[in-house]
Formats: sequence, structure tokens, C-alpha cells
Amino acid sequence: MEETPTQRLATLLLEQPVTDWIADKRGAGLSWRVIARELHTNTEGAVDVTAETLRGWTHTGHAA
Repeated sequence: MEETPTQRLATLLLEQPVTDWIADKRGAGLSWRVIARELHTNTEGAVDVTAETLRGWTHTGHAA
């Protein structure tokens, strides 16, 4: 599946694939909601998405 513009922006600002960044956070035991908040913070407010959006970005909703 092709990345959305928001995913591309997140990847650019995080300097790593956003899906890998999400997987690292899930692996650390963080909730989807906390990850969404951290994404917003780590991108200086440029990327503001819901926990549901993040689950969709991982394709399975269970990024490990």
C-alpha cells in the first residue's frame, strides 16, 4: 500500500520509517494513544493523528 502524505511527512521528520518507529514504541509496551501523542510531540506538532490512524498504518493493528 502506498504511503499517505502524512506518513511521508512523519517518516521525513522522524528520520526513519514511521511504521518502524511505531513498531518500536509498541514493542516498548506503549498504547496506541500514547504513541499518537509522542508522534505529535516528536514532529513538533506537524503530525497529528489518532490512535486509530496509527493502527491502520501498521496494516494489522498489532505492530510489535
